Amino acid sequence: DIGGGSGEPSLTIAEIVGPNGSVMYTDPVAGMVQVAQTEASRRGLTNIQFRQCSGDQLPFADDNFDAVVSRLSAIPEASLATVFAPLSETAPDEFRRATEVTYLGTVHGTMAALRRMVPRDSGVVVQVGSALAYRSIPLQAAYCGAKSAIRGFTDSLRTELLHEGSRVHLTMVELPALNTPPEP
Repeated sequence: DIGGGSGEPSLTIAEIVGPNGSVMYTDPVAGMVQVAQTEASRRGLTNIQFRQCSGDQLPFADDNFDAVVSRLSAIPEASLATVFAPLSETAPDEFRRATEVTYLGTVHGTMAALRRMVPRDSGVVVQVGSALAYRSIPLQAAYCGAKSAIRGFTDSLRTELLHEGSRVHLTMVELPALNTPPEP
């Protein structure tokens, strides 16, 4: 999981794959890594490892993974990427940050995964999208716009992989709006 935040979907994936599987969680923010580790311990999960790193600088050799998920961030200083405000009260820098963390974080994480998957012509990238990419809500223009961009990016990349005849698979799950805890 690249940019795993508070631990989901890594923790649930670890539960699904069970003791015979293995999950690697990464996040650039030390506080989020600690939150996820604490929750993994609380759940008794022993098949998940944790690394603090950004998605564009993963410390792993090629050919290590069968599937990659990327939730939100790959920017070192970012853990939360939303602005709760009307557009008229949102500063340009706040829009930039939400876009960089949410959209570009997903792009960078996907690029890192594909650098490892394409040469071996195998693997699955699961993008974590949002229903807000299809039905935006008030006070969330920056986030909804970034999630819409992820949808467009994923659709475009899927056609590139199909055109190249790649056996790397790309899919996107669309989650409802969730309240995830901020960095402690």
